[in-house]
Amino acid sequence: MAIISNLALASLGLILLFNFAAAQDASSTTEAVVSSTTEAAIHDILSCQNATAKTVNATLLLGQWYEVARKTYPNAAFDEHNKAQCVSMKFYIPSNSSLSTLVTYSTNPEKLWSNKTIDYNLAINVTSKLVEGVYNITTSSGVIKTYKIVETDYDKYAFVCGYEVAFETPAPSTTEAPSSTTISSSTTAEASSTTDASTTTIAPKPVLSNVTEAYILIRNRSLSNNGTVLSNLLYEASSEFLDFKNLTLVVQSDKCENGAAALVPMLTLMLAVVLAIIKA
Repeated sequence: MAIISNLALASLGLILLFNFAAAQDASSTTEAVVSSTTEAAIHDILSCQNATAKTVNATLLLGQWYEVARKTYPNAAFDEHNKAQCVSMKFYIPSNSSLSTLVTYSTNPEKLWSNKTIDYNLAINVTSKLVEGVYNITTSSGVIKTYKIVETDYDKYAFVCGYEVAFETPAPSTTEAPSSTTISSSTTAEASSTTDASTTTIAPKPVLSNVTEAYILIRNRSLSNNGTVLSNLLYEASSEFLDFKNLTLVVQSDKCENGAAALVPMLTLMLAVVLAIIKA
């Protein structure tokens, strides 16, 4: 009986050992799958430079859009960019069949209706119904920016990202010419030796800047107050594209249209005071 018991215990030990090893293998496999899935998910989140622009129907983009979120930078050079509120974009087609946009914004939080408007020709030919959603803008300081429409449903939202194309000017290269020797006819001795140097100017070459931009646009300004809609858009954009993480919300309100919305409460109060005085 003791022998049988010992054999049973040994068999039980082997079974437990086998089950433990199998569990370890399963755990390792699961960890590998999770790790692989995580790495794949991270790999799929693209930067703006690597993202493919959406092929868009330019005519469906026409009309008004409102910026509700953007990527900002803690840098004085981006001060106006960071402060801009009530940003709207109106896509339209002038007579030259090239898509253009009017960008309107305010940098005065006390007077949101006091705004600036800039007209950009996006150089997107709309004679074809479907076009690649990529366009370039040259700023007043000469900086070229490339923008991509990476996602849109035309009716509710659009994700737009961009990056600067800087130009790096290499230092001019200097090449020494072979030495030349002048021989005196009378003494047949070396009189002088001169060396000429030629300078070659290398044209600037475009290089991608690490400054990227990201914007979420909506069709309806009133949706900017809908927390659920904004949360869903932020999550969707950041899940697909790297530059859409940690965006800053942009002010959109009735005061963006004009000063009337801000003046109505004040006028109502003044009228009430006047009526009270008259009645007195």
